Amino acid sequence: MREALSRSADALAYVPHQLGGGGLHEPPFRQARVLLVDDSQHDVTLAKYFLFGANGIDCDLQVARSSPDAMDMLLMACAGGHPIDLVLLDISLPGHNGFALLSQIRAHPYLRKTSVIMCTGSAHEADRDQALDHGVAGYMVKPPALDKFRTVVARVPLLDVQGEGDHLRLVAVSLDRPHPIL
Repeated sequence: MREALSRSADALAYVPHQLGGGGLHEPPFRQARVLLVDDSQHDVTLAKYFLFGANGIDCDLQVARSSPDAMDMLLMACAGGHPIDLVLLDISLPGHNGFALLSQIRAHPYLRKTSVIMCTGSAHEADRDQALDHGVAGYMVKPPALDKFRTVVARVPLLDVQGEGDHLRLVAVSLDRPHPIL
């Protein structure tokens, strides 16, 4: 597992950000694994509808309702050899807030490179600045919008939105098997 995680971190330095193209050395893709962390059923439903519904992006979506549940899911996925590619994280969570979870993710040796996008009801500049200081890939204010999500994901290494119209798919570069450019 350490070798796979090491390859994942090392790949960030070698795989170009734009994953499209074609050719002999094109990275193998797989469906991206996304963890939505939000305690509000209403907000989870909105995210599923606007981002991942019938007209949204297809991905392997999982939901956690608290920071401890999210951390457990992240660690279990990592230990199982199928780490989460992207975390959509709310700030307002029961117990430990989203910033506490973000700090835990950044402090963990196997999770620290996990891409995180804050998806929150807070439009406060101080919250946005704190999130950016913790290295998030983006910051979206609820309700989430597909075009904003696509713009933010375009800046996330090893992830890409493929397809057109109603047939969109969030993919990740597969680091599960050796590849010539890795």
